[in-house]
Amino acid sequence: MNISIDYKNLFIIRFPFQLLSAQEAVNHFKLNNNHLIVVLNYNNPEKHKAQLKNLIDYDFWDTVLIYEEKKGSNFFQTLKYIKKLKKEKFNYVFIKNSFLANDQLLLSNIVYNKLILLEDGTITFRLIDRIINNKPLFSFKKKLYRFYLLGLNLKKKYSFEIFTMFDLPKLKGYKVHKHNFEYLRKKYEIESKDKSKDKIFIIGQQHVETKYLSLETYLGFIEAIIKKYPHCKIIYMMHRKELEDKFEPLTSKYKNLEILKSDTMGELYFIQLNYQPFMIIGTASTLLFSLKKFFPKLDILSYIFEDNEILAEHEWFHNNYKSFEKEKIKFVKKKDF
Repeated sequence: MNISIDYKNLFIIRFPFQLLSAQEAVNHFKLNNNHLIVVLNYNNPEKHKAQLKNLIDYDFWDTVLIYEEKKGSNFFQTLKYIKKLKKEKFNYVFIKNSFLANDQLLLSNIVYNKLILLEDGTITFRLIDRIINNKPLFSFKKKLYRFYLLGLNLKKKYSFEIFTMFDLPKLKGYKVHKHNFEYLRKKYEIESKDKSKDKIFIIGQQHVETKYLSLETYLGFIEAIIKKYPHCKIIYMMHRKELEDKFEPLTSKYKNLEILKSDTMGELYFIQLNYQPFMIIGTASTLLFSLKKFFPKLDILSYIFEDNEILAEHEWFHNNYKSFEKEKIKFVKKKDF
């Protein structure tokens, strides 16, 4: 099938990082006539929905449709939405890199030339693992049969390409397009910003709340950085699910520690700064990947916990560390402090 480039390009996103990836894709493929559908998951907190809506640059897109899922059945709403898109013809279609049931249903019923999967963090590696190990890429949901009874197709053969910021292995039969956030780096003039001499950011994670680490171990990691750089301003950027009161033993002791509670997504917070940080330190956060792309010359470090400090299974940490190594993120351990 050969569809003219005059036809629309369709982007369907659900989370902020996918929106950043979508903008990069428009720039990378030099696309015009770009139409964005933002799906708001019903179970997302209202402030997260608001954050996603606030990220939309309406001048960037030809049209924007916000599709808000409701608690309970979205059957008739989904049916109406897909039947409307079924009347269109699309050149490129971009969706997240793990298909949900509704994504499968949509792709089985619309006409398009090329399907490209957008980045949504380290979930990319799950997709690659399935491809390499010949695992099923998509699961079929029985609830889709209701749509079949009303005239929609339930499945068709998929062929797709991958749009990613990661250095992926060569995949037979799959084309990979790599980017380094060129569009956003240029838009926010990152390379021209001066580097701070005394501001160090720590990327927070909910390791204590999820019982991966003890409170003592986690605060010890933060305190080691404070002691290593006593003349620097240490800014701890909290994960949205962290509990703030756990930091009291440190904030009462160290005046150079600031606990930052931001509603802005991590990538956007950093690229909107009017300076480049002196250093960014995290543990196993996906944010380290993207920040290394935004700030390629900056020291971005991953702190490695000892196996005997990790209370749960170690595999999650180790898999992320392997990925960091490929992206040339530096590692530090307790002995380095």
